[in-house]
Amino acid sequence: MSKTMAYFWDEAENFLNAQIKRIESQEISLDTAVENCLQSNQSWDLVGYDDTIHYLQDWLKEYFHVNTKTHN
Repeated sequence: MSKTMAYFWDEAENFLNAQIKRIESQEISLDTAVENCLQSNQSWDLVGYDDTIHYLQDWLKEYFHVNTKTHN
């Protein structure tokens, strides 16, 4: 993988992780996090979200559904 591709991959993952932390701290809602991701200029296809709107939203919802169950 080229250095440029690795950089943009890391940037997308870091942005997503930041959104996850903001949701966990109840700073923002899931819908706001998804909207932030969609409006950002990230290379989501590098981390596996080719159809960004559907896959990213579904993944975030599943992530929080599973983690809510394990923490209750």
